[in-house]
Amino acid sequence: WGLALAFAFAGGLILNLMPCVFPVLALKAIAVLHGASHDPARRRADALAYTGGVTASFLLLAGLMLGLRAAGEQIGWGFQLQSPWVVATLALLMTAVALNLWGVFSLGGQGSGLGQSLVDKGGLAGSFWTGALAVLVATPCTAPFMATALGATLVLPALVAMLVFLALGRGLALPYLAVCLWPALARAL
Repeated sequence: WGLALAFAFAGGLILNLMPCVFPVLALKAIAVLHGASHDPARRRADALAYTGGVTASFLLLAGLMLGLRAAGEQIGWGFQLQSPWVVATLALLMTAVALNLWGVFSLGGQGSGLGQSLVDKGGLAGSFWTGALAVLVATPCTAPFMATALGATLVLPALVAMLVFLALGRGLALPYLAVCLWPALARAL
């Protein structure tokens, strides 16, 4: 179990180097330099709130996987792509996205800026939601690292599976936490 936790933590760290996540980290480093960087207590609080958002998101994913496992669903990485209904829905979704990009219709409205409005709240709530959304942004890059965590969720006891996801989240959050705690690191980035 210790090895699984160590690899999950390392996988979370490596996620920060992926093209889906690294720009977010760089933007957060700039924000640290220009925002609350003059108040160390505020910087620490923001970093902890961001870490809480990342951790909560990963624990939510773990809970979802454990819930599906407890309900007797056959789950795994990519299992949903075996269902004709899922494949048809994804094909329709991709067609709609293509039509939207070609200007056939425009999606917008109140829901389109939901993530940005959560991040723009400022303060601890904004930092928390930035962490939660960082996990969402990271999802396209997680396959090599999440596959092991998902596999662990399927075979390990529930508590250990939750700890694996917690380690993955802590690994993802650590660089931002380090940048906030040591502004010299932010300047170097």
